[in-house]
Amino acid sequence: MLDVHPAHHAAHTWKDFFIHVATICVGLLIAIGLEQTVEYFHHRHQIHVTRERIREEARLNQRILREDEHGLEQIEANLDHALVLVRSAKGQKATAGGQDPAVTGTPDFSFGLQGFYDAAYSNARDTGVLGLMPYDESAMYEDAYMASAIAMKDGLDLWSQLKSAKAAMHGKPLNQLDPDEILPLVTAISEARGKAELANEAFKIQDEEWDSLLSCNYRTDIK
Repeated sequence: MLDVHPAHHAAHTWKDFFIHVATICVGLLIAIGLEQTVEYFHHRHQIHVTRERIREEARLNQRILREDEHGLEQIEANLDHALVLVRSAKGQKATAGGQDPAVTGTPDFSFGLQGFYDAAYSNARDTGVLGLMPYDESAMYEDAYMASAIAMKDGLDLWSQLKSAKAAMHGKPLNQLDPDEILPLVTAISEARGKAELANEAFKIQDEEWDSLLSCNYRTDIK
């Protein structure tokens, strides 16, 4: 807050009056200039800190993403194997007790993927720091984190479908499922496999977004 003090004595001439007015104006201009300078450097500091935090968060998210990509490959392999097992069980039911010793095991519907972090970006958005950055930089952050949100949604959809597939087994071993219980299980596993493919595509896009974000270098400037 600016605090302007009046003159200690009254102006007796027009000259004194204009000197007092000019003194007040100069004081106001100096005070405003100092305030704007302090605010400018404060915003520069905010941008610098925010930029580093977002980049650190992006590096962490990229490491998580690479681990999730490997985890997703395992999920896809598990689902493929689950389809083989269930279709084999269905064939055994249809052939009056025929056996296929080459196909053994229990369907694995484990998930194990990690979510991504967005605290640095959310804080920058909510506090208005993103609005101080160059437009192309803030737009790049928005695109990267939007892709991250889509990837997380696809991952959660996959997790939900894996739970549905597990529930379709009704807690029974494959050889104890009734014939009318096997078809819904095959459908649930096939849907999970489709959602895994969608998650895989989302992860690839997300990986490209993190690469793009981390490869850009911006000056600490205010638009």
